Amino acid sequence: MAPKQNHCPPMPVNLSVKNVPDDLAERLRRRAAHAHRSLQGELMAILEAAVREDEAPTSAEVLEGVGRRGLAAGDEAATRLRRARERGLQVLLEGEELDEIRRIARRHRLTVSEWVRRSLRSARAEDLSADVETRRRVLARAVAHAFPTADIDRMLAEIERGYAGPES
Repeated sequence: MAPKQNHCPPMPVNLSVKNVPDDLAERLRRRAAHAHRSLQGELMAILEAAVREDEAPTSAEVLEGVGRRGLAAGDEAATRLRRARERGLQVLLEGEELDEIRRIARRHRLTVSEWVRRSLRSARAEDLSADVETRRRVLARAVAHAFPTADIDRMLAEIERGYAGPES
């Protein structure tokens, strides 16, 4: 008869770090407070991030992917980002709204950025033409009526007489 195997989940491990310098401990406390975590929670977050970094692609792999896509890298990328921030518009979209815009852009075979640019240009042109159309309609209505007209010099003289009082 084979021995019975116990498949219990592993027990959590308690780690202890001894002789932590005071300045390092204080920086960790400030970092934890800034993240609204306990010191224990902050240390756990740091450990999880460190383990995750092992799973992340290397910088060489990232640069290779950037090169394959014809994207800017290094100083050129930093310069492009800086220029974009200085003169660009940033719109933050989340969740379903962003997903919908991505689907629409993909359907038009455009990047999200290009689709947004085109949509904004179209909306601006529509707004400007609507304003021109509104002015044209108002003007057309105004000229359809017969308003009294007068000689400007005569009108000004009448106004001045009104300020001076009745004629003697």
